[in-house]
Amino acid sequence: MADNKAKGGLLFGALVGAAIGFLFAPRTGKETRERLFGEEGIMAQERLRGALGAGVETASERSEALRQKIEETRNKLREQAVEDEAVEGED
Repeated sequence: MADNKAKGGLLFGALVGAAIGFLFAPRTGKETRERLFGEEGIMAQERLRGALGAGVETASERSEALRQKIEETRNKLREQAVEDEAVEGED
């Protein structure tokens, strides 16, 4: 999981860096729009969509794993509470 987190962080950092680079690059507005929405920009948009989809999928998987752990912990606590009540009832 840590490896996926590192990859996601690296990808996010690269995307943010690229966006900042576009914004602060010494180009005219027309040139920047051509880069963003031209052939090069369309490919970047497709890569971004793929990366976001992978990120959503990873988040969903982690969320489900967390839900399962919470449910397991809740069940263990309930079992312990029942056992504690049984022991107190014996006294």
